[in-house]
Amino acid sequence: MNPALRLLSAFFPRVSTMISAGLCAGLMLFSVQQQPVQAAGKIYDPVAQDPVIQDQKYPPKVYEVAFDSAGVRLYGKVYAAQGAAPRPTILIARGFPDMTSGADLALILQRAGYNVMMFSFRGSWGMDGIFTMENAYQDLKAATAFLRSYRSSLTMQVDPNNIVVYGYSLGGPLALRLAAEDARIRGVIQLDGLDMRVMQPDSGDQTKPALTLRSIAVPTANAQRISADVASHWTEWNPASYASKLQGKSLLLLWAARGNGGLINAYGPSLAAMYGKTSHLTEKTLQTDHDFADSRIALARTVLGWLKQVPMQAPSLTEKPVAVQRKPVQLSAAQMENYVGTYELNGMRLFARIHQGQLQVADANQEWKQVSALEAHRFVVQGEEAKDCADIEANEDLAGNVLSFTQHCSRQSMEWKHISNALLFPPERTYIDADDAVLAAYAGEYAMPASMRIEGLMQVRVDGKRLIATPPAGGRVILYALSDTLFVDKAGSMEMLFVKDSKGNISHIDMRMQGREYRFQRR
Repeated sequence: MNPALRLLSAFFPRVSTMISAGLCAGLMLFSVQQQPVQAAGKIYDPVAQDPVIQDQKYPPKVYEVAFDSAGVRLYGKVYAAQGAAPRPTILIARGFPDMTSGADLALILQRAGYNVMMFSFRGSWGMDGIFTMENAYQDLKAATAFLRSYRSSLTMQVDPNNIVVYGYSLGGPLALRLAAEDARIRGVIQLDGLDMRVMQPDSGDQTKPALTLRSIAVPTANAQRISADVASHWTEWNPASYASKLQGKSLLLLWAARGNGGLINAYGPSLAAMYGKTSHLTEKTLQTDHDFADSRIALARTVLGWLKQVPMQAPSLTEKPVAVQRKPVQLSAAQMENYVGTYELNGMRLFARIHQGQLQVADANQEWKQVSALEAHRFVVQGEEAKDCADIEANEDLAGNVLSFTQHCSRQSMEWKHISNALLFPPERTYIDADDAVLAAYAGEYAMPASMRIEGLMQVRVDGKRLIATPPAGGRVILYALSDTLFVDKAGSMEMLFVKDSKGNISHIDMRMQGREYRFQRR
């Protein structure tokens, strides 16, 4: 990961303390013991009282976190409870657009001893990408994987085996589907959730209300696109198809009488009737609106009371992964040249280059990594963890040209389509490492459109062997052959495509910045 992104996603580490080896295995109640504090004969109430800090080394804390979902950087918060022991975690799937955000409930749960994570889906609240139900579901899965990572256990004491998913409104069916498909989810809370049968394709039911999803907070949302997306994945979204997969799980259906609670029998058998056959179901209706605006305290007490009854596994932390060691790949210079270029999968990019005679790969969020091989034309990134999707196979045509990469993960294989023989650098990368010979090809003068603002884009100064480029006056940009790096603007969103002619010489530069495209013609 490059330094800028590392700063964005870094945590302030808390050294984890392992639980004693004498902990018994098996199930216990999902009750976190925020030690009761006697004060004038009263027991501590996390709904109404601030906590007493019992361990100054591990106080309650709110972390800003970042993780990737299909190549899109998503941001959120983790409300970490106090204490060094592993903590059960509540993962919140937000509604549409979810103006309340649930921060008040998150703080109450944190005071009660639970970790709480909330984040924004793709295409919502300033996140890149497009909002659809399927994209949101994949984002929720990515958030779950983030919580179960070694880093989350180390820094926030997240217990990977004791996660409850909490879905509000449109997030309700997201939470239910995740709980059904992920055996390690301990329970699920659906807070006045949407009954997905309202979106059932080709039902012919003219009494159903039209789906209207409009919000300035989710500008990419489109009711027709979302409906079509659900229709193409209806088997996965149909509540009846995954009800049996909730076997043995704890489930809380909490309704708002003036919200979706008035529609619990509108589209066929109630969800409680379907889910109650196999799960440990609790259902309750509060006399409030869809936002629970006048019942936040009642909401918090209901959720806390239910959580205490959820069985959980013995507390644990994610173990540190073991790095895989591979032998260096043995390819000729001509073979390695075939791999150089940019590859794309669902908006996510993979880059391959030759550096100091070795093949290297990187994605938008990583530093360049040395490539190692298992066999001919099949390689992994050196030092990557075994469970990561680092096993990559090159697919060639009859002439030996690379058409795509297949990235082999534990559950699926993904095709990376070859889109360019040049490196289309992503805006997240602050600089580009390259050999002197490579950088020399970029040296020269390029004409720049007069309409473009050039001030501050690049500068030139001598700093040892490194030069940082900025445009001189006159509407031209001079790119210099640098010894280590070619500087690319860190501010704003900018990507540069260096285009070669048939002889392999740089003919011009195409640059996209802040939604506009510019061309620098070589002079």
